[in-house]
Amino acid sequence: MWTLTYTMATRGRRGAGPARGDESAGDQRAPAQQAQDQIGVPLPPPLPPVDYGALMQGLVHAMQTQAQTTAALQAQVQFQERADVWWSSVLRTQFGDGAMEVAWTKFVRLFRAKYIPIVLMILADRRHEALAPWLAEEQEERTHNLHPLKQKATTLLS
Repeated sequence: MWTLTYTMATRGRRGAGPARGDESAGDQRAPAQQAQDQIGVPLPPPLPPVDYGALMQGLVHAMQTQAQTTAALQAQVQFQERADVWWSSVLRTQFGDGAMEVAWTKFVRLFRAKYIPIVLMILADRRHEALAPWLAEEQEERTHNLHPLKQKATTLLS
């Protein structure tokens, strides 16, 4: 009796022949269903396609922006050093008599003549003319005030 029971138990669905008439031999389910049965967790959907062209374009843009920012900061530092040297030489040559008080308008005129191209000054003047009604009061105050860096100029000459 033991042999008969053992043979029946081992033959089950994994045997060579079908266990029922409507089933065929072997497991005919889809591969995704088989994977789900084996793991027990449903598979995630596939990732969307990546547009590597757009990704690389974004990276290049970020690197160029960083390079432009670095160049602008470096130019600003160099410009500041050159402007300090220029201003100290202007104070020594034009105002060597000890009169250190320079009107803001005179400083702006000297500074623009030295460092700002004429084309940019023309564009700035056009914009200023468009804003003239609103800036008239502010301009009057500036012409009467002295240069705010007067103390720095005296320390440069000392």
